Amino acid sequence: MSEIKKYPVPAELEKRALINAVGYQDWYRYSTANPEAFWADQAKKFVTWFKPWDQVLDWSFAESDLHINWFKGALLNVAYNCLDRHLATRGE
Repeated sequence: MSEIKKYPVPAELEKRALINAVGYQDWYRYSTANPEAFWADQAKKFVTWFKPWDQVLDWSFAESDLHINWFKGALLNVAYNCLDRHLATRGE
């Protein structure tokens, strides 16, 4: 059996983190209770969309119709989200 190792988060890093342990537990409960609303909130907060989605999640595990689609109808630019939108504040 493998050993489980835990490493403490340095205090300076913890101060800059987007979330703490309590916040994570809240997010986790929200994400499992209402995944579409949770992911819509995260997508609005962290991604710039050129066209918003019509539907957050469309899925079926039926053998005759197996599919998982996220953010149907949406349009985004990955390069813009990874680089361009940060140039104004982090260009140097």
